[in-house]
Amino acid sequence: MKYLTSLRALKVTALLYGGSLGLLACVPSVQATTQVFVTGFIKDHNVYTNLNQQFPNTGAGTPGSDAGVANATFLFDPSTYTSPNAVAGSNLANNETTFQLASDAAGHDFATSNASFVVPVNLAGVVSFHTLTAAYFGSNESVTFLGSAGATETFQFSVPNFFGGGTINQSSAVNGSSTNNLLDQTAFQVNDVGAGGTGNSATGGNGSYFLTEQSFVLDPAFAKQTLTSVSINQRSETVLVLGLTADLVPEPSTWATVFGGIGFLTLVLRRRAVR
Repeated sequence: MKYLTSLRALKVTALLYGGSLGLLACVPSVQATTQVFVTGFIKDHNVYTNLNQQFPNTGAGTPGSDAGVANATFLFDPSTYTSPNAVAGSNLANNETTFQLASDAAGHDFATSNASFVVPVNLAGVVSFHTLTAAYFGSNESVTFLGSAGATETFQFSVPNFFGGGTINQSSAVNGSSTNNLLDQTAFQVNDVGAGGTGNSATGGNGSYFLTEQSFVLDPAFAKQTLTSVSINQRSETVLVLGLTADLVPEPSTWATVFGGIGFLTLVLRRRAVR
């Protein structure tokens, strides 16, 4: 697991009067959650060689070989990632979530599952969770979250076929929620040759290829527990898991450090202003 940042940057606004520092206001603009990448799940295939060479990936390999660059990572930001044949505007999530793709020692960087796929998480204070997926032939899935003090929640969702499955942009309120807590949205689309129909990224069908992001807003009980595991359960065809990201509420000690820093910065700048 890796942290994207400890916290998003603090913004400091300086108000200038006549070219001199007359007043400085420190305005904390701290993101309420921290993103943590869950990368330790077991993988068995490679994005570049077995899906599409223009998908986000951890490095090139021989098409169809199942293996690429070993022990490599790639930070996938759906809002900025592009490729020569990417479809502009295909990221429908627009929620600032990023994913860390990570390969193992064999050069595998995504997992396939046609049964139950359990991922140990062991993170405290998780409030929402995101999955980057694809599917062979399209798939209906369920995911179950398990907390250390008994919290449990299950969501059901659909993943379009990675080749020709079409875009998806669905949101719904489930499990008694009064607001949308399940989002199932296209994260990336590219039109080119890929592995559709062959499993070889150089010899498959020429058409549209898709990656999908699911976002799950968890029951508030999880914020006070440790999320021990996530179980993705196949209900039809094979699901492909490329990335997992958790949103955490920072612990009180983290907030104390942040605002202590703000207070110190404010004091220093005030002293400078009166000299």
